[in-house]
Amino acid sequence: METQVSTADRIISALSYGTGGFAGVIWWILSVLLLKKHVSKFLMFNIFQSMFISFTLYIVNILLSLLLGLLVMIPFINILANYVNFIITTPVFYNLSAIGLILFVTYMYLIVFSIMGKYAMLPWFSKIILYQLDRMY
Repeated sequence: METQVSTADRIISALSYGTGGFAGVIWWILSVLLLKKHVSKFLMFNIFQSMFISFTLYIVNILLSLLLGLLVMIPFINILANYVNFIITTPVFYNLSAIGLILFVTYMYLIVFSIMGKYAMLPWFSKIILYQLDRMY
């Protein structure tokens, strides 16, 4: 792992998590095409991880919506499905549901670690990203 991380890389990494990877991709394109500058492994790790997490959350959200939509139509199981939906979507803390609170804490962890210039490791996600980056660099 790298020892020195620039301030710009730290800021772009944190913005990347906040925007689902969009800010990082824009910076990557600008840096390669306009500035002719090589993007650090730390920044690429954070850009790819933020995009991978956002994409995964999007897919899980769609699949969960479809599954709950199907389960609501089945007699007797619809009560359980409505209960699970209620638990998932009911605000618990500062208008965040239980899942929303977990995601908020996770994103804060990722943002704080990227601002500190350290690799924020998440099970499964980080291993995949690091494996791909080791093949690239």
